[in-house]
Amino acid sequence: MAGIGFELRRVFQSDKPSQKICGYSYALLISAGPMLISILLLLILHGLMRLAAVTVRERELISALITYCFIFALIISSGPAIAATRFISDRLYLKSHKDIIASLHGLLAFSCLTSIMFALLLFSRLGITLMVKILAGQLLTELTSLYILMSFISAVKAYKKVAAALAAGSVLSIILAGTGLIFHLNPLPTIIAALVAGFGVSLLLLISIIRGSFPVEGSEIFAFRNWLLYMPKLVLCNLLYALALFSHNFVIWLAPENSQPALN
Repeated sequence: MAGIGFELRRVFQSDKPSQKICGYSYALLISAGPMLISILLLLILHGLMRLAAVTVRERELISALITYCFIFALIISSGPAIAATRFISDRLYLKSHKDIIASLHGLLAFSCLTSIMFALLLFSRLGITLMVKILAGQLLTELTSLYILMSFISAVKAYKKVAAALAAGSVLSIILAGTGLIFHLNPLPTIIAALVAGFGVSLLLLISIIRGSFPVEGSEIFAFRNWLLYMPKLVLCNLLYALALFSHNFVIWLAPENSQPALN
C-alpha cells in the first residue's frame, strides 16, 4: 500500500517486541481493516439478533445481503484502488502532494457511480422492499468508497486516528442496531440502516484525516486516470485476485437451484 512500506521498514528496524507488534498492527489495519471490521460486526449483530429472537430465515437474509455488499464492494474497488495506490506512491516518491486530494474526490465520485450501477443490477430483482434496496445500495456504495479510501489512508501516518474512526463507526452501528431490536423494529431495514450510519460516520472521519494530512493542492480530479489506463496488467491482476477470492460464492450463486430472484 502507498507509503506504509516506508513506515514498516522504520518500525521493523527496531529489535523491540513492542515496535514489531506495532508494525504488524499497522499492516493489519491497512490491508484488512475493513474486512475484519465487517466480519466482527456481522458476528456481533448475529448475537444481538439471537438475543432479540430474530428468526433464522431473517438472520440468513440479513447475512446474505451484507455479504453481497461486502464482496461486490471489494471487486468494484479492486481496479481503481490499485491504480490509486500506484499514483500516490509515485507522488510520495517525487515528494509531491499535487492532485492527491483532487484525485480522492474523483475516485470517490467514480466509485459511487459504479456502485450505484451495480446496486441496480444486484438488488432490483430481489424480493425485498424498495427501502431495503435503497439502503443496500447505500451500504454497497459506502463499502466501495471505504476500500478506495484505504489506498489514501496507507500513506497517512495517523494510524491511531484511523483506528478510532473505524471503531467509532462500528460502535455506532452496534448501538443503533441494538436499540432498534430492543424496540422490536423490523430487523432487516434496522440492521442495514445501522451499518449505513456507522460506515457513513467512519467515511467522514477518514476523509477528514486524509484532507488534514495532505495540502489541498491541484485541481485535476482525474489525475489518477493515466495510472488506471496505462497499467492495465496491474489493474487486471488486482481485479482477478479479488474475483478469485470469492469464486466459490459465484459458483454457488450461479448454480441452477440457487438462481432465484429472492434471497433465500
